[in-house]
Amino acid sequence: MKVLVTGANGLIGAVTVSYLLERGYDVRAADLTEETKLNDVEYAACDIRDYDAVRKQVRGCDAVVHLAALPSPTFATGPTTFHINVTGTYNVFEATAQEGIKRIAQASSVNAIGFTWNVTDFVPEYFPVDEKHKILVSDPYSLSKQLIEEIGTYYWRRDGISSVALRLPGVNPESFYRSKEYIEKRDAMSAFMDEFVQKPKAEQQRLLTAVRKRVLAFRADRLLEFGTQQAQPTQKELGDIPLMLWEMYMWQRFMLWSSVDVRDSAQAFEKSLKADFEGSNPLFINDNHNFMMYDIRTLARLFFPDVTTWKEDLNGTDALLSIKKAQELIGFEPEYSVRDVK
Repeated sequence: MKVLVTGANGLIGAVTVSYLLERGYDVRAADLTEETKLNDVEYAACDIRDYDAVRKQVRGCDAVVHLAALPSPTFATGPTTFHINVTGTYNVFEATAQEGIKRIAQASSVNAIGFTWNVTDFVPEYFPVDEKHKILVSDPYSLSKQLIEEIGTYYWRRDGISSVALRLPGVNPESFYRSKEYIEKRDAMSAFMDEFVQKPKAEQQRLLTAVRKRVLAFRADRLLEFGTQQAQPTQKELGDIPLMLWEMYMWQRFMLWSSVDVRDSAQAFEKSLKADFEGSNPLFINDNHNFMMYDIRTLARLFFPDVTTWKEDLNGTDALLSIKKAQELIGFEPEYSVRDVK
């Protein structure tokens, strides 16, 4: 099978190219820059905003892995993010349709339903969150991810192109989970939580109410977007709100403590190329354990007190994002988990 990989120079792209080559695929790689560090692969510079250039790269391939996009709203303005991510994806699907190709695996994001970058709150309807969950998007980057999934649906309806949109959380490099950085961060968060749950419930509630107010105000001012980015507050600015509580509410809560090893993202793309399915399918692709390796019921109770519906009996260090659909549709199983980090 000859596969075009767009965004091939990126973290996920480079690992995916290597993963495919190791398994006997004929890979054509493309990215924005003229040069690449990829070895033993056909490579071409290609701007996905240029339809003719995209079609040239698609021609002669059997499938496409589409990874070229801006990875967050911090890289460019909303209009630029929208143009690259949405128009670029449209060009890839249209070129694929014109060349008669029937399989695309594209990189979406957990943010396609509204997560990390929301300018409003994110409160799920139930746990674990799955692909049937409603859309709660409120920022331009996440809107772009929502719309690229709609593009996949459109091309299935119009041209019969079967595709997956892999909803990736934060993707970490191979070395991350063995790093001092991760282990120290995980242990510090866990130690903080152990101490926090021992506080009187009234004090827990006071601090959670206070940090929630600060976080939602920060997000409402759109201080995560390009051109307005602002550093998180200092401990002095937060007063008696612990800085660790701010970090957990601001980031981990809005990410549902989700993550994935880059090698597992590559695995998911490869399995999406060969699995027997039809239609346009969003799939959550993530570790089946939470990033903190902490009791998930405790985290949910404290940070999402209004979520009372559990569609599965999650316990221990389980993840709050369901990968059941990915397991059933493409045979995805995490091979590199935080569970294995000592």
